[in-house]
Amino acid sequence: MAAFGRGCAGTLAYGLRGLQGSFLCCSSLLNQIGRGYAALQQQQAVGHAPQPQDKAQSGGATAESAQASPPLQAGSSIAYAPQRQATAQLSRADAQQGIIHVSNTANNILIALTDAKGNVKATSSAGQLGFRNARKSLPQAAERAADDIASKALKLGYSNVVVRLKGPGSNKVIAVQALHAAGLHIRTIIDATSIAYNGCRLPARRRV
Repeated sequence: MAAFGRGCAGTLAYGLRGLQGSFLCCSSLLNQIGRGYAALQQQQAVGHAPQPQDKAQSGGATAESAQASPPLQAGSSIAYAPQRQATAQLSRADAQQGIIHVSNTANNILIALTDAKGNVKATSSAGQLGFRNARKSLPQAAERAADDIASKALKLGYSNVVVRLKGPGSNKVIAVQALHAAGLHIRTIIDATSIAYNGCRLPARRRV
């Protein structure tokens, strides 16, 4: 029993010594923080006076900046002129890009020129060029229609175009080749042919 009491007393004394060491560490840390805060307040109160060398360097930098960029007069917009000019050129370039819609059917080929907003500017087809009946589905008809719409596009100022193809058949490829040969710069070719899924409902079977 006495040995147990001596062991408890030793453990308690060891714990107290540890707590005392921790308290001393915390107190020293708090003292250091207090001294640093006091020094910071003193520095803010006195202020930091710039050295003469720093003043000379700052004066030289100011003089160099003044020589590099002379002061602008009141109401002048010289600094913003290049940006405005570049923006205007970009908007004009976007306005000159058109969209050519090529719709190929079993009996005819229809070509339309629109702007970026979808407003129709010119149209052409095999029927407009004098092809009749089965001749409207010939490759020569598609080539003639593409040449006609290309000439109209160049007259209107649309040199850069995006081509949208729709419908079955190989006359669409011939039309694209004719557009390129006519002098148009084709930026993108999009095939917008719709694909049927499930299809239409079949008619009811005949009852006999």
